[in-house]
Amino acid sequence: MRSILQKIIFLLIIITSSMLWAAETVHLDKVSIIVDTTDSPVILNAINDLKDCLQQAGNVDVQVIDRNAIMKQQSVVIWIGTCDDNNIKELLDKNTPLSEQEAFISTSLDNQRGGLEITLTGGDDLGVQYAVYELMDRLLVTREGCFISDEIHYRERPAFRLRGMYAHLHWQYNKSYALRSWKFEDWKEYIDLLARLRFNLLQIWSFVGSMPDPLSEGDRAFLSRLRDVVDYAKTERGFEIWVGECGNNVAETDGGVPIEKREYFQVEVKKDPGDPEELRDILQNRANLYKIVDNADGYWILDSDPGGYPGSVDSEFVNIFVENRKLIDRYSLNGPSTKMLYWIWDGWNREIRNGWQDNPKSWSNVIRGLQSKLHEPWGLHVCNPNHIRLVQEFGLLERSNFFPYNTIEWEPSTPHTTLKIAHIDSALRIVRPYPQINGAMGNSQTPYVQLPNIAYFGDRIWSGYDNMYGAQKAFLRLAKNFTLIEPERLVSGWQAIESSDLQVIERAQQQLVGSSEQALMQLSPLAKMLIKDLRLQLKLRESGLKAALYAEEKSSHALFEELTNYARYSLLWQQRTNYFGSLRPGRGRVVRYPVCGPTLWELRDKLSNRSREEIQQWRKQTEIILLQENENKEVIAWILDEIDGTHIPEKKHHRHN
Repeated sequence: MRSILQKIIFLLIIITSSMLWAAETVHLDKVSIIVDTTDSPVILNAINDLKDCLQQAGNVDVQVIDRNAIMKQQSVVIWIGTCDDNNIKELLDKNTPLSEQEAFISTSLDNQRGGLEITLTGGDDLGVQYAVYELMDRLLVTREGCFISDEIHYRERPAFRLRGMYAHLHWQYNKSYALRSWKFEDWKEYIDLLARLRFNLLQIWSFVGSMPDPLSEGDRAFLSRLRDVVDYAKTERGFEIWVGECGNNVAETDGGVPIEKREYFQVEVKKDPGDPEELRDILQNRANLYKIVDNADGYWILDSDPGGYPGSVDSEFVNIFVENRKLIDRYSLNGPSTKMLYWIWDGWNREIRNGWQDNPKSWSNVIRGLQSKLHEPWGLHVCNPNHIRLVQEFGLLERSNFFPYNTIEWEPSTPHTTLKIAHIDSALRIVRPYPQINGAMGNSQTPYVQLPNIAYFGDRIWSGYDNMYGAQKAFLRLAKNFTLIEPERLVSGWQAIESSDLQVIERAQQQLVGSSEQALMQLSPLAKMLIKDLRLQLKLRESGLKAALYAEEKSSHALFEELTNYARYSLLWQQRTNYFGSLRPGRGRVVRYPVCGPTLWELRDKLSNRSREEIQQWRKQTEIILLQENENKEVIAWILDEIDGTHIPEKKHHRHN
């Protein structure tokens, strides 16, 4: 019922928009963008994005003109600047000044020129940026050209001042799925996309704890690249950047592989912070981070998972903060004004906890220690209701950021696009009674597989809690970043990823391959990757659902054929990402999340009615077929174990919802 209601609402949005375009639209053929060329890079980059968007949308003749230059006659003029610009001030209501990050758009007909004037402004540089992106979201692009309504009166400010994503570098697998595989251009593309989705905070795991001291040339280059990433995000896109590491992990060897391929648990060594020599090892490692990536706005430390040491008390964890603070003051560009952040998780001293994520004694000990020994500025990450209630008791909500870890994507997990709309809504309801909280942040292990969830999370922490349109608005905004023509095709694909209707899934696949030649020509390499990924995951979903249907019939032939397709698509997806997680030779089968995707559980429920002998017969036949197509016996065995029930992963965290 929920899905049907969302579809009806989406159709109403499209119909309403179509009526508006038909009645009151202006064809954008010649456009002048009036700017102050001395504005910040944040504004100028947004203007370049708008120019590129208009030119790609419909061959629009776009001129970017300094406001002091002579302007040619154009059908549409777009004024862009902050609200303190004299040319823009007169358009604003003086009684309601724009606040920080607030965006404002107004359109009017210029009676003298006979053309349309559009004003884009904001309370600061970020507000202007968001006004530009809102206009881009409102463009209607058809094969006939690019159009805009002549009646736009938009004003909005974000629900949270800081809206972030965490870049989790732990697991190593294929480029461009694993963040640790990214080059500078990959980071740049991701940051640009996050800016379009209204994020303004990026937290990065530096991975310095997996780099033995002294640093190798490759490890030093990796950290230098992160420094360039931080500089770009701050200077060009207006982000706040926090970089960090766990409390006491170091590496004494690089495992004989470059940092991009290094296994965390193969090099991890936890040091005792109560031992002066081992504490020195920790600090010597962290100094490498602060010396090279010296330009972050803040540096964070996590209390556990990984972290902690047998017998270590909370005061020793507080001392880790104090000693890291000295290094930051010494080496970072902002020195003593640089923020530090305590990421509250399971607690440093887990010997006194009541249970998982219930360790108020340890959390309280650390917070009291920071209050007495750490100079300002410092903040907190709160991840669940227990954290929030405790921080409220300390009167520290204003310096806290809500970080509902595992909301967008459970970590670790095999990379599959599983829509977490209800999960995100539920998480944000937790923080609704606490308006004092400073920001909200999500995490993703594999961002380009979880983009629909990231877009929806970004929409909610920008627009607030009231959500009458479901995920469609966020999905459409996301899709327009990859294709301006027929973005609804991508939206349909994302929506179908959790559907149990085979016709919906088949239609979505046809739409993804049936885009017009003009639309396909405009796709970036990233967009083509996303479409290929989506098509493969839809095939995987389709084959699993068909096999589940055939499992209820008497005949084995159709079931065996579709089960083999399901195994084959699972193998193709695993090859594409090459994600193993905790599955490694000699380490046992500890993976809890299926390589075959969340459809596995629906299929296993149906297969439970078939005889064990019948399924084993299928397995023998399929193993022969797959080994002819792929020589990786271990992965094939992994997939077949999941399907035949030899190994069934947990399902509570990875189901469609």
